[in-house]
Amino acid sequence: MGWNILILVYAVLSVYFSYYYFKERPTFSIVTVLLFLYSVFSMIGYINYPKKLNVVSGGQYYGEKVFLYYYLYLLVFVIFVFIFYRFFNGIRRKYSANVITINVVGGKAVLYVFLISFCVFLFYEMIKNISISSYSNQLVLKSNKVWFFLYEFSGVIILMLSNILYKNRVELKKNNGLFIVLTVAFAIVFIATSLLFGQRKEIFMLIVGMITMLINYLKVSNQHKRISMKKVILLTVPLLIVAVFLFQLIRNSRGLGISEYQLNAGELLLTTFKSMFDMEFLVFQDWLSPSLSLITCIYYHNIDPLIILKADFLNLFSFLTHYSVDPTTPIRDLFNLHSTTGYGYYFPTEGYELIGPFGCVLSAFLINLYYRVYDSIFDVKDVYLRSYLSGIVGFYIISIVRGYSLFFIKGIIFYIIPGIVLYNLATKCGFKIIKVKD
Repeated sequence: MGWNILILVYAVLSVYFSYYYFKERPTFSIVTVLLFLYSVFSMIGYINYPKKLNVVSGGQYYGEKVFLYYYLYLLVFVIFVFIFYRFFNGIRRKYSANVITINVVGGKAVLYVFLISFCVFLFYEMIKNISISSYSNQLVLKSNKVWFFLYEFSGVIILMLSNILYKNRVELKKNNGLFIVLTVAFAIVFIATSLLFGQRKEIFMLIVGMITMLINYLKVSNQHKRISMKKVILLTVPLLIVAVFLFQLIRNSRGLGISEYQLNAGELLLTTFKSMFDMEFLVFQDWLSPSLSLITCIYYHNIDPLIILKADFLNLFSFLTHYSVDPTTPIRDLFNLHSTTGYGYYFPTEGYELIGPFGCVLSAFLINLYYRVYDSIFDVKDVYLRSYLSGIVGFYIISIVRGYSLFFIKGIIFYIIPGIVLYNLATKCGFKIIKVKD
């Protein structure tokens, strides 16, 4: 009972701070909510379902004494995130972004050819492998690096097309029929591939990206008004319900082949609906294991900055292969993309492995620093471009929350720059970075 009260204190403090951030910087609020979700369910599982957690996490239960250190580390992290947030608020920004028109000759034609080819390729790969598709065969998807990357990046395409369709609707422009068809097609192939190969993370990435884009649209389009919480709830709650339903559906169908899936479709849907109201099912999702890497590092006193820096830079310059932080530690395959039993990683864990107990302060500083860089670069006046860019950040921020810090740079290379190029081809809208005048 005592531990659950401490977890409740942590939850109340985290939610209060996230609400505080939301009033000024909604994207940062979403970042802190994700950090919270990837820790609070780990805490609940560790205290209330220790035997099951030990099995599911590959033996990462070490008793209650080490849990106290884990709890205090994360509590101090949350407090210092707030302290550094206030610190950065007092610093005047030096750079901003201006919207400019970039007219690429034949840009629309190039975009159409690219998107159609992109979509056809995704459908081709999915249909070709549908007979052997299942969670246990996810290597079929993940070992094909081009297919896996394009499948994941199609989430950014869905954000872009949705943004443009809504922009045209608000500005009373006629929506291009091909854009509508492509939006539906990309959504179908993205969700179908996720269900067939049991990929819940990508579904979550798309939902978070969509929520971030919608909230930032409300924020920028109502600059002189507070965002109506009623509007936010009406927009986000349905998306979250859909997300949880899809997570549970994927979890319940893992291990089934396509023929078994078809035979048991009705039963699966009913079981999935019922499980949405079960706390144990909600705890044992993908957000359970990543922060357990922190409690494992604390238990084994795993502090080795050289190995962490090496892994960071190797991952930064790799395409999709993830390099393990330290193959000699009990945390197996932390960055192994091709592992079917990987346990994930957690942003504050990196701080601990770099400098030990004070890593919580370092991680709190870094998450604020990264966000302020984003915020300075993408502070554009165009409401649709800004919300789209925020949506991309929301889409891949999960990879930072449950990964390593230099994915901040990798995300710019693999998601933001290609996303900006495609958006420019579709709308002729771009931006340039300028220095703010004194």
